[in-house]
Amino acid sequence: LTDTRIDPGAMNSQALRNAIIGNHIEIVKLLPIDSRVDPIIIMRAFIHASSKGYIEIIKLFLTESNINPGDDNDRALYHAVIQGHIEIVEILLNDPRVNPSSNNNYILMVAVANYHIEIVKMLVNDHRFFIRNREELKYTEIKDDIAKYGLLAVYGYAGYCGNQTLIEFLANLET
Repeated sequence: LTDTRIDPGAMNSQALRNAIIGNHIEIVKLLPIDSRVDPIIIMRAFIHASSKGYIEIIKLFLTESNINPGDDNDRALYHAVIQGHIEIVEILLNDPRVNPSSNNNYILMVAVANYHIEIVKMLVNDHRFFIRNREELKYTEIKDDIAKYGLLAVYGYAGYCGNQTLIEFLANLET
């Protein structure tokens, strides 16, 4: 849109928000995502698209310089994981600004709780995934001071959820 009389930020960016809610990629492409649009609205729209599995909108948003998919403790990744959107998770993990270990691996625990085994594998196999004290995990008893970090917590949570497949997968991770 080159007409300066049209403001994409008008009415709290209602045109953009409605186009995203309806997964209307062609309309989203027409609307500039620039300084006239509140960055909070842009991020909420991005998170919504992630939650709904709107692949093309996610890809389009990732080309915008003012969108950081890792903002707000990787909330877009969290919503993709909780909904089981494998392709969205893959797209987001390909962005260096996303941290699969943010918030003490909370996103991993969400994947565990929702039995999204493929997503769990994607998260733990990501080169940025951080497991504190992997050696301690395998060779010593769980200590109270590390029980709240990394796979130790995930083991416990997987056990709580009764997720045997995940327990077996985690137990076989290479150190």
